[in-house]
Amino acid sequence: MSEVLQLKRQDAVDFYRAHYEPANAVVVVTGDVTDDEVRALANKHYGGLKNLAIPQPRLRTAEPAPIAERRVILKDERAASPFWQRSYLAPAEVKAKGREAQALQVLADIMGSGPRSRLYRKLVIEQKIASQVGAWYSGDGLDHGSFGFYATPNQGVELAVIEDAIDSVIAELMANGVTQAELDTTRNRVIAESIYLLDNQEALSRIIGAALVTGQSVQDVLDWDRNIAAVTVADVAMAAKAVLDRKNSVTGQLLPGGVAPVGDVLQPAVVNQN
Repeated sequence: MSEVLQLKRQDAVDFYRAHYEPANAVVVVTGDVTDDEVRALANKHYGGLKNLAIPQPRLRTAEPAPIAERRVILKDERAASPFWQRSYLAPAEVKAKGREAQALQVLADIMGSGPRSRLYRKLVIEQKIASQVGAWYSGDGLDHGSFGFYATPNQGVELAVIEDAIDSVIAELMANGVTQAELDTTRNRVIAESIYLLDNQEALSRIIGAALVTGQSVQDVLDWDRNIAAVTVADVAMAAKAVLDRKNSVTGQLLPGGVAPVGDVLQPAVVNQN
């Protein structure tokens, strides 16, 4: 915030002029169109735009090697109920090795996607301590991605109980891995969902655009299903071991109470590692 407070209007203008250039942009067109039609429209709408600056190499600040886990506790009077979340530093898809990114996607699905997931069965159905629980993998960043878990406790349940239960499910995963049956079911479901996604042209455009601006190719997007289908139990175990290290994590708790910051809009405690 100390850096943000020092920014002036001219800083924003200079940044815009340096980076928002045709040479630094990607346009994705989907639909029933021909190459000639797209080129004609591109020339009409973008042809007059000139590059005023040459895009510079991306100079990124390296993420320091984590040496200990971190915890964040936020109290706010606008929070209707407690919320728990843990985010692990994970490889972005563009920097993942082999099928690591696909394995993390599969792992997130097995652990926390829907009522058949391990976390939902354990915390919501069996123990009845959470109203919602899930997991995610986000790998479309430029530097790093994130892998995480979240949960909302049932009324009267302490967040410490939620955390212990999730840690127990993670420990079981680390000790025994996932089963072949879980892997087969998840791969089929993830691949099916990706096929349905192709019916949404806006979503397809966003996926391709995000891939291109982070250093991937259209072929990487087209090969995604094939790479998911090739993920093995060993791939998932290796990815879990590499990522689910507590020293790579930030655990956040959002609690009701306290004084709401003036002018701020309350958001779930999400830690961005990029």
